[in-house]
Amino acid sequence: MRNQLIGSICLGGLSVIGLLLWDSPARAADDTKTIDIVLGPRGPVFAEENVTISGGQSVEWVPKTPPSTPHHLVQKMPDGTDGPEITPVFHNPDTQTHKFGTPGVVKIQCTFHRGTMNQTITVK
Repeated sequence: MRNQLIGSICLGGLSVIGLLLWDSPARAADDTKTIDIVLGPRGPVFAEENVTISGGQSVEWVPKTPPSTPHHLVQKMPDGTDGPEITPVFHNPDTQTHKFGTPGVVKIQCTFHRGTMNQTITVK
């Protein structure tokens, strides 16, 4: 009887662990904020100019612009100069993802579309 009880407890524990692992990919997908890059009246723009995310969350940029339109995202420094690269150059249909870990405000700019593609990401 004791062995049956221990076996049942172990089997129940394994079932719970299995359910947790089964759900992991869905949780990981929830950690990514998707932002479209679309054509505005003056050129490409971020569909969301101001975004708030949690520390450790990723942002995925999805270009809905013509395939010939390049994008290259860098951090915009307080003095207006280019800071660290956020993404390499990419075009539609490719997307780029960047994980933000440190809380704070990050200003992003596309080096090809400085006048239209500016974004502020607040990491909480």
